Amino acid sequence: ATRIANFRTGVVQPSWHAWESVPGTSLVGRPDCFTSANNQIDCFANTPGFKVSWNRWTSSGWRGWTDIGGVISSSPSCLTRGTRLHCFAIGVDNRLQQNVNDGTAWSGWISRSTATLSTQRPACIGFGTTGIRCFAVTASSTLSQYTYNGSAWTTSMDLGGNLQGRPFCVNRSGGID
Repeated sequence: ATRIANFRTGVVQPSWHAWESVPGTSLVGRPDCFTSANNQIDCFANTPGFKVSWNRWTSSGWRGWTDIGGVISSSPSCLTRGTRLHCFAIGVDNRLQQNVNDGTAWSGWISRSTATLSTQRPACIGFGTTGIRCFAVTASSTLSQYTYNGSAWTTSMDLGGNLQGRPFCVNRSGGID
């Protein structure tokens, strides 16, 4: 079991701060952390039993781990779109699952794929103001793309390949790498 530690720099104090442990539960797998608002960090990680927990850091410190519900098979890939937090993971049914927080509550895990996927963590990124793209490895080791265009999920696209690990992608001004 592991715990997250962070090493950060700040606007108020523009120098590196020392490593600090994030208190709380034991974690398994790799956490996914990102800046969701000014002076705020959201972290998501698996806990024993493959549940997903969420912790938020603000200038007043870490608020504590919260179970967002359900059981999944992969580590989560999470992002923010507007005021909503979106988490994606491979479910126990080997399908891409999504759990959304609207600022008040989590939606619960909703299936976004019909293809059988590997249990590698998906790679999900935002594009435009409301779009989301998720990339996941299929059971036959090809790469599939799932796209939310801002109003609906479109048909998945098999991008081919022969992947041996989990996908990773970044947004850039000219597209996605």
